[in-house]
Amino acid sequence: MQARILIVDDDQDILSALSKRLSWMGHEVVTAEEGEEALRLIADDAPDVVLLDIELPGLSGLDVLKRLNDLRTSADTRVGPRPAVATPMLPAVIVLTAFGSIGRAVEAMQLGAFDFFTKPFDPDHLAVVLEKAVARVKLARRLNLLQAEVQGRYQHVVG
Repeated sequence: MQARILIVDDDQDILSALSKRLSWMGHEVVTAEEGEEALRLIADDAPDVVLLDIELPGLSGLDVLKRLNDLRTSADTRVGPRPAVATPMLPAVIVLTAFGSIGRAVEAMQLGAFDFFTKPFDPDHLAVVLEKAVARVKLARRLNLLQAEVQGRYQHVVG
């Protein structure tokens, strides 16, 4: 299943290796080296999945996750009627870090991460988790589109 994947890491070797591997798997790959750049690319390019390192210069990976979680929470708690058009969905985030700990993993998962990997990781395991994340995001986007279609269909019915 082809997807648009954003890789966020300040290590050029990891960016290059993951980009090559994911491109070989048939995915469209975009890269970023900083958290602010990642947030901009998420807003502009709407990737399906983000592979996010925790240790980044400037805005850390956990800070990026917090901002995405805030966006997700604010979209889920809107008051009033839902718009008749589909709202953009946020990507699934898979956290990658060389400094893994149980506390960081728990925090990342509480902030909405799809999964958590410590470096070095098994590329085959990453491929399986990536496929599940892509499937979940595509299903959520389809559901969002169908809900918007149904809500818009009966909007002007007066009884």
